Amino acid sequence: MLTIYSTYASFLFASGILSGLLLILLFKYKNNTTAKALFGLGVTSLGINLSLLVSMISPDAQSAQLWHGNIRLIFNSFIAPAGFLFVYKFLDGKNNKLNWLVFSIPALTLVISLTNDLHHWLFSSYNMQWVGYYIRVDWRPGWWFVVFAIYSSVISFGLVYLLLAWIGRTRKLPRWRGVLVIGTVFFITISIIFDTFGVYIAPGLLTLPIGFGLMNLFLILGVWYLDLFDILPIARETLTRYIADGFFVVDTNNVVLDANPAAMKLTDQSVEEMLGKDVLSFITNPERRELAQRVLQGEFQGVLPFFIDGVDRFYDIVVTNIFVEQHVLVAKLIVLRDVSELKRLQDDESKRVALEERQRLARDLHDAVSQTLFSARLTSEMLLRQKESLPSETLWARISHFDGLVKSALGEMRILLLELRPEGLVNADLSTLIAHLVDAASARIEASIQLDVKVRHAQPVDVKIAFYRIAQEALNNIVKHSRSKNIYIQLISDPGSMFLAVKDDGIGLQIDTNKGTKMGLEIMRERAAGIGAVLEIITQAGKGTRVTCLWQGAKEITK
Repeated sequence: MLTIYSTYASFLFASGILSGLLLILLFKYKNNTTAKALFGLGVTSLGINLSLLVSMISPDAQSAQLWHGNIRLIFNSFIAPAGFLFVYKFLDGKNNKLNWLVFSIPALTLVISLTNDLHHWLFSSYNMQWVGYYIRVDWRPGWWFVVFAIYSSVISFGLVYLLLAWIGRTRKLPRWRGVLVIGTVFFITISIIFDTFGVYIAPGLLTLPIGFGLMNLFLILGVWYLDLFDILPIARETLTRYIADGFFVVDTNNVVLDANPAAMKLTDQSVEEMLGKDVLSFITNPERRELAQRVLQGEFQGVLPFFIDGVDRFYDIVVTNIFVEQHVLVAKLIVLRDVSELKRLQDDESKRVALEERQRLARDLHDAVSQTLFSARLTSEMLLRQKESLPSETLWARISHFDGLVKSALGEMRILLLELRPEGLVNADLSTLIAHLVDAASARIEASIQLDVKVRHAQPVDVKIAFYRIAQEALNNIVKHSRSKNIYIQLISDPGSMFLAVKDDGIGLQIDTNKGTKMGLEIMRERAAGIGAVLEIITQAGKGTRVTCLWQGAKEITK
């Protein structure tokens, strides 16, 4: 029997050490109201364990009775209010009137335990006996002790009910926090009931310190391992409850493990009804169910339609794998954002851009190709009527003019075909594209066009297209405004660099008075800036215009 009491004394000492360790860990969260309440519970545990340990090793029965019957009861009276504050603050309780009600009976118990004249209200008899240690061998409760025991039981079971209700409402990480706290309250409650009804592990040995020891161990694990007072998991739960994006967490068999209220719009079911069901069962259309099944086979990001309330709504869907230890796939996170309105606006914008592009091509056909072909037809008709009467030199000059018109129309048609097929611009050589531009411009201006092209290295597609557009805009400005007689185009492409120069000897650009020219120059500058090239435009009245563009990719890379 002495071995049991020695073990019990050792347990009291170890439980006191755990209480001290808990208090040290809680100091980090000294500004947290829940941690303050838990600190009170830790102090209560430490006080009860030490008072019982001191009573067991006291020098005489009177000292043992003081530590066991008076001092221990002082700390004992704070168990219920400290536990209440811990749980109530953990659940974010703010009813100050309820706090006063909970503390009223413990305050009276404290006064009674310190007053020897009223001590019989708690115990009608109380005796300690030496068995190698001092233990309580005989005691009978007073009427106030019964009141305090009933009060403590009501508080404890009320806390258990609050925690069970809270756990039922939460399905995220905070659930483990609730389990930890309810486990703590449960151990203390059972210990109090056992001690009240005289259920002991051995004669004279209270069960409460064992409950406190387990409580200390659990709470140390909670503070240290689960970060009990880390607000982030609770914040995440709140965020997922109110976030507009719907999400599902499904296992490897696509069974719903979790969902947020926003997902209810997709399924027309509550979160509780969705749990445990195959996420694919919410899709009624067989083709779309098959598509969703393929999407869930791996990670995915894209826009897919869902048929909701009789109309198609579009969702930006992200499917992310959830791994344990970086290689074991355990679940998938499916996040859905309603982008129906955005897609409608994008479709409207695409239609607008397509319409503008068709109108531009129609203008080009009318302004360039159709007029060139019309001129060529008139020239051919005149040649056919006058072929017998015209001098040979004039005839050959007009045939040469007719050839130029046909060549120009062919160049313009090739450009339009490239514009209609964007992959044509991507796949064509820049020298070929510039040649088409020259052919198209040759019949629209009475000027000599000299082309000097040295492409010794192919450049990135974005650089090639930007240089093509700059050359196209520069030639358009010359044809429309320059009145030049000579045009010189130079293109040099070497590894890591490209240079373009378009020069004319016309009247120069009147940028301030010509809105179209100003817009054209801005377009060229934007094209150059888009690839990191340097664009220079020099124009002089009566002396023409010089447009140069230099791209140096190699220098950009080596910086």
